[in-house]
Amino acid sequence: MATKYPPAPNIGSQIERALICYFKVCYGDDAAKYGFYFSNDWQKRQAPCVDFLAHKSTETIAHTRNESYMVRLEWKWKGNDVMGENEGAVADWSEINDFVGVGMAAMSVSDTGDPNRIPVIVAADITAAAVAAAQADPDNYKDLESFVCEFVEYKGAQRAESADGTFFIKEIRHFEIRAGNTN
Repeated sequence: MATKYPPAPNIGSQIERALICYFKVCYGDDAAKYGFYFSNDWQKRQAPCVDFLAHKSTETIAHTRNESYMVRLEWKWKGNDVMGENEGAVADWSEINDFVGVGMAAMSVSDTGDPNRIPVIVAADITAAAVAAAQADPDNYKDLESFVCEFVEYKGAQRAESADGTFFIKEIRHFEIRAGNTN
């Protein structure tokens, strides 16, 4: 028996995966050096990587399934001194800052230099990356073909949080992202 209703899109999952598509474009050839993971990704995280988590939402217009999510982006890399692995190693802070900086630049794009345009331009670029992924790989991204990111706003940072005391060091950025679907 077929379901009575088609499934409603999982906006949080769509945001996470759309951001991954966008970041892969923004990091260009360097994207191959990094792992990009959405919250429900079963793969073991390998540093350096970026984790995407859309974790709390409100519906922006009642009964529309357009949602405004709090989104946490975590850039992770191996710590300086992991016992038995890289003892005595020193982190290349320039490389780490560039790793985080490219993502932050991608989330801060404006076509005019006007900071008021950032939420609109970045949202349009995220939408374009998601739709392109849906067209290129419909088996994995079909649900993104009608995805629309409407707004992106930076909400602050946490710095250098240690994940397990030794293995990962993190830079964390928080955003509010509004999205929905055209259908």
